[in-house]
Amino acid sequence: MTNVYIGFDYGKRYIGVAVGNDTTNHAEGIGVVLANKGVPTWEDIDVMLSKWRPKALIVGWPLNMDGSEQNLSKAVKVFERNLKERYKLEVYLVDERLTSYEAKKQLGKKEQDKTLVDSTSAKIVLEQWLLERNVNE
Repeated sequence: MTNVYIGFDYGKRYIGVAVGNDTTNHAEGIGVVLANKGVPTWEDIDVMLSKWRPKALIVGWPLNMDGSEQNLSKAVKVFERNLKERYKLEVYLVDERLTSYEAKKQLGKKEQDKTLVDSTSAKIVLEQWLLERNVNE
């Protein structure tokens, strides 16, 4: 049976979103959720989760190159806790170092739409988690 997962690339204004599954280990960016000072438009997330019915949620964990936490890390922990409480699903954090760089590289343009970069970053985070998960099972 195929399990569906939703990945998030958290930001204070935009939260990139992707959906993927554990049969193909591939994901696709499905857009962004607007956030006001880090607080997401929960109704938009409600709609996505009701449509896709994911088994778990995957959130990019912002770290510095040396592995230390960034300023944004604390806000991501709050987002993770709120997701768990609101949706009663498992939430996994995934190291997201260099995902924005990789997203821009994949998109292949110098000037990208920020929302497209964010949803592509969410796709990369989710695919990374799917691949690591399958290797560890």
